[in-house]
Amino acid sequence: MLGDEPATTCSLLSPLPEQTTVTFKLDWDVVSTADGDVMAGGSDILMLDEDGRIKTDYMFPGP
Repeated sequence: MLGDEPATTCSLLSPLPEQTTVTFKLDWDVVSTADGDVMAGGSDILMLDEDGRIKTDYMFPGP
């Protein structure tokens, strides 16, 4: 159930690239706000369109 899930926050582990980048990789963790434990993580490869909006997002969940 949705209400039973612990509160979490997402932490970006890699710096954001410059605006001119069209394809880039982000590393991230999902962290419990209660105790700081890392609950999940992974990487995303994002491809932007000409307006800088996300066109494609390839998500690679971590172990």
